Amino acid sequence: MKEDIKALRNEIDYLDKEIIRAIQKRFLIVSKISEFKKQNQLEIVDDQRTKEVLQNNCRFAESMGVDPDLIEKVFNQIIHHSILYQKGTRVCH
Repeated sequence: MKEDIKALRNEIDYLDKEIIRAIQKRFLIVSKISEFKKQNQLEIVDDQRTKEVLQNNCRFAESMGVDPDLIEKVFNQIIHHSILYQKGTRVCH
């Protein structure tokens, strides 16, 4: 029985690392977007894009049986940190 739960927890640990890898890849793209915005003198915050990201991800979460409220909170944090990164107040490697 203990081995069963240990195996399941190992799966969760693996998935946690995959989530972190995905966030890291996302921030690499955020960095490119940030450079584009600077070069083209665009605003850092795009409210329409934020709304689109939240709606699309919440809709997808719901279709996958995941609580959209949880996903909205997670993506609000990711977007918040993306904005801080673009403003130069947060560093992601």
